Amino acid sequence: MSGETERFISDYQEIAEEARNAFEPHIKGAQISTIATKAAHGVVETTVTYLRGSEVHEIIYDETTGKLLCGSEPSSIDQVIAVLPEAAQRAVHESGPTISHIKIKHDDKDDREYVHVHYRADDGEIVSRKFELDGTDKDKAENKPQEIERIISAYEQLSAETRAAFDPHVTGAQISRIIQADAHGVVEIAVTYLRGTDIYEIIYDETTGKLLGGNEPAVIEHVIGLLPESGQLAIHKGGETVRKLKIKHDESDDREYIHVHYGNDGQTTSLKLELDGSHKHKKAA
Repeated sequence: MSGETERFISDYQEIAEEARNAFEPHIKGAQISTIATKAAHGVVETTVTYLRGSEVHEIIYDETTGKLLCGSEPSSIDQVIAVLPEAAQRAVHESGPTISHIKIKHDDKDDREYVHVHYRADDGEIVSRKFELDGTDKDKAENKPQEIERIISAYEQLSAETRAAFDPHVTGAQISRIIQADAHGVVEIAVTYLRGTDIYEIIYDETTGKLLGGNEPAVIEHVIGLLPESGQLAIHKGGETVRKLKIKHDESDDREYIHVHYGNDGQTTSLKLELDGSHKHKKAA
């Protein structure tokens, strides 16, 4: 099976000392949920997902270059920005008042680094912007619309139909965050919820009335059941355990595809499939 492979680490002390030194000023006093390492795009990344109360945060360290790649709290966000070229720093700071999340990513087409930033307004609206390292607007250059999300402050604010889709799966859990996203011609609602320190997510498409993804067994099986039979067979082929699944839209043409994470012996393997079960291939730039 091709795809990216992650390895989960059960003990924080197993992380390399250099990575711990990078993480500790930012996660001190928090409760760690998961730790994972991933080799991709020629680098080794270590991701720590952690909780402050019921708030979920993420921080990523690049063990190859020794820099932070992602943060969702002010101190880690500032450190990620500090490693960017000056032009990118200016663009990030000038494009919105409050940054809620930032990540240095690699473009799927050519592995080129770019910056993905989420800005949060006082009314709960979240605007997503992507910048090249020279500070230019990546989405504008590719003629893509700006992504806009909104924080829903209470579960009861969701429609009765949406709650009916979520209720069988989130009952008894602690709701951490609810995000509404308008993108690709549909309205998606994503609920992040906690069972102890375990973090889960479930996603519902209000436009089509179907679940799009999740990472608990009942949700995963429900989503798989919505796929064509050939897609279902491809996902289950080989007998690996599906740990996470989401129906996504291709950024180049909005076509739906499936992103599957398989888990075994503390490792997860990521695979992208077309709805018919064939392997999704990168398009030429």
